[in-house]
Amino acid sequence: MVAPGGDGAPSARDGSPTFTSICTVKALQSAPGLKTPPGPRNYSAAVGLTWRHLAAMRRDPVRYLSRIAHKYGDLSTFLLLTQRVYLVNSPELIHEVLVRQKEKFVKSEWQMRVIRPVLGDGLLTSGGKRWFDDRRLIQRALRADSMEGYAQQAVETTEQMIAGWGESTRVDLADAVTELSMSVSIASTLGIDPGPEADELAQAVRAGAEIFMKEIEEPVRLPAWMIPRRTRRRAEALATIDRFVGRAIARRRADPNAREDLLSLLLSVTAEAQAAGAPAHVLDKMVRDQAVTMMIAGNHSVSGALAWFWVLALSRPEVYDRLKQEVRDVVGQRSPEPADLPRLAYTKQVLQESLRLIPAAWVLFTREVTQDTALGEFQVKRGGWVVMSPYVTQRDPRFFPDPERFDPERFSPERIDEIPAGAYFPFGHGPHACIGERMAMAQMTMVLATLLSRCDFQADPGSLSLEAARDLAIRPKQGCPVQVKVRKPELAGAPMGLAHSF
Repeated sequence: MVAPGGDGAPSARDGSPTFTSICTVKALQSAPGLKTPPGPRNYSAAVGLTWRHLAAMRRDPVRYLSRIAHKYGDLSTFLLLTQRVYLVNSPELIHEVLVRQKEKFVKSEWQMRVIRPVLGDGLLTSGGKRWFDDRRLIQRALRADSMEGYAQQAVETTEQMIAGWGESTRVDLADAVTELSMSVSIASTLGIDPGPEADELAQAVRAGAEIFMKEIEEPVRLPAWMIPRRTRRRAEALATIDRFVGRAIARRRADPNAREDLLSLLLSVTAEAQAAGAPAHVLDKMVRDQAVTMMIAGNHSVSGALAWFWVLALSRPEVYDRLKQEVRDVVGQRSPEPADLPRLAYTKQVLQESLRLIPAAWVLFTREVTQDTALGEFQVKRGGWVVMSPYVTQRDPRFFPDPERFDPERFSPERIDEIPAGAYFPFGHGPHACIGERMAMAQMTMVLATLLSRCDFQADPGSLSLEAARDLAIRPKQGCPVQVKVRKPELAGAPMGLAHSF
């Protein structure tokens, strides 16, 4: 990494000031003693970054931001068209943005406008007092004694998937765990078990998420009449989602004790408001928005993480063998149970390292600067967008030696304290960190333990690749094709010869 050493303001070859250098001088004049962060020098006064940079950013934003951070250090800046963007790549400065000075950095309204039609006024889109009240509501619903039920749901849903594989079959494990994570998310949130209903809802959830993912990357939001097909798909997806959620809410209100899932817990914690006279339709809308947010966010976090876990673990024979041994020692020939979680320590280490190397959320929601603010020795200007990327920071060699290497021992009890505070944040950081992190980790660990206890996986030579494709999460572009052998319970300890390659 190159430490920032100057103000980053370029000048023309003949020494005359450029558009960017003029802006830099004005910034320095308005904030004595603070510098403008460095950044790419290839600017155009009309469009900010030249088209070459814009094309690189749009084609592969992960690689582009990694290159910027590597070259310019903790804090850098560039223009997208006329929009000032700041890239923060320091645990200390990320803490400033998300915790110490959080009131000066609010969620970008343009992103919220894109996702609000799908998620409503849920935890991801709300702010201020509404966000605080929403988070408190979700925290009550995700109480500690409910975690066991969510973890058990993951085991049962995984066993149903395995039962459909037969004794030996070929599967794309990345696709399989993506479908599985959606099934687990729908069952845990709405109590809809795998089947035709869940499949229809899953298709609608994916369609809605794909649309707002596409729109969130577009620099200009197009009016509905210019994108009729997308507008129609969004309306159809939302109608399906609202129909299923509305039906589930009605069932829970009719029989509150029918099933304990996230929806029933949300309804139970809103009972006080209902007793105080709050309109039922207002409470139902609030519950709907939180349930849809948790369903989409839960699937988003889990599916990518599980896919990369298998690509990375199967590429390292010693890692995969140790995972199998741990599950044999802890679980034996029975099904995994939530009580096993504390003893599945190595499985958790491998999952943590997978999330470091390829985090499910490669970038956090953009923050907008509400007033000129000092970040370290630099100044960020009002109206600028602040970008923070777990993918970029978690591959910084200052924080993780040999960062491109897959090494689960980084998270062993002997070495975990070597990780600088705040350098690892796959679920976000500070009060806005993912509220479902504990639930996601518990369910992922149970899914993995169930698969490891019942199946052997053999990857074809040369079939595993770190080439990535961006969706709601970063996913393996080549998938994870494997031969699966499902073991009978009495043969659970029998090994199978595995071919590993990378």
